[in-house]
Amino acid sequence: MSEFPYSIEQTRECILATEASLRLLVSRLMSRSYGSEWDMFVPEQPSPLMDESTYLSLVDRREAAQEMQPDDNRASTHLLDYSEITHLRNLIKEHWSLFSPIFLSEGIIVLLDQLKYLRSPLMSGGGRMALHRHYLCLGICGEVLSIIQQWQESPYAIKG
Repeated sequence: MSEFPYSIEQTRECILATEASLRLLVSRLMSRSYGSEWDMFVPEQPSPLMDESTYLSLVDRREAAQEMQPDDNRASTHLLDYSEITHLRNLIKEHWSLFSPIFLSEGIIVLLDQLKYLRSPLMSGGGRMALHRHYLCLGICGEVLSIIQQWQESPYAIKG
């Protein structure tokens, strides 16, 4: 990442971009190892690839999204589409052998834990954060985005 495109005013957008990049990375690696339907929602049949807490949380988020727009038949059946930092962190940790060649150190788990903590007040809409916390968010997101970008540009990246 030659130039970091986010400013203090764009911390929220930076977190969302980081989540989107992590979702793409998780989706590609998990799909390569377990098939493209590894995270499909099947009623009352939890995915063996997710811990129960992650699975139930994603199902709840999916159902809440459907309740908000009951006439929209385009709701995704891929649970990963409803994930946030916490869910992605759990999947990365549970399937560390897939992600270790990219992140190299489980220090990424610590960074994602910190980002989860910082994310909550910012995303809830009402919370204000001290300036140094914005910088911390941007730094963590920058590290994660940089690692993912290096992987995407490598010959080992899974395309498409």
